[in-house]
Amino acid sequence: MDGQDLAFPEASFDAAISVLGVILFPDAVRGLSELRRVVRPGGRIALITWTAPETYELIGELRAAALSVLGSLPARPLPAQLRFKEKEEFAALFAAAGLPPAEISEVAAELVAPSPAWLAERLAFAPGMAALLEGFGGARAEIIEAFRKRLETLRGEGRIMLLARAYLGSVTTAPA
Repeated sequence: MDGQDLAFPEASFDAAISVLGVILFPDAVRGLSELRRVVRPGGRIALITWTAPETYELIGELRAAALSVLGSLPARPLPAQLRFKEKEEFAALFAAAGLPPAEISEVAAELVAPSPAWLAERLAFAPGMAALLEGFGGARAEIIEAFRKRLETLRGEGRIMLLARAYLGSVTTAPA
């Protein structure tokens, strides 16, 4: 179903949550407005978005691997998953969707993988990651291999955990 045009009647749900979903929509305001439409008056809506990309260890390790292979990194626009990385931008998304001011808190997230090799094989797990890897062109496989070796050297060959920070924004819709 298209998250920007939900096929549910108005006020169908008591609550809605989007974990790193609405923030990726081409029109995030429209997506959040659709959640507002399908949640009953007085219901809850919650969204999660990434913040503090400098602390996102997965990307930090991938960038370090790419630098070791390429020598420098090409300039790229901010990926969609970081459009709302600033608290003010995230709050403005709720306002633009016609919602009351959101309660926003910063939370730590952990990406746990059985091993660096397992993670390296699945690096294109999300559209943003797939696009980032495609941007490396012919060096993609070499960068992924450098990523795996780097993680194994730094963290061992077994279970690993990479940290990230996210914002959790929640709001109660206006009562009827």
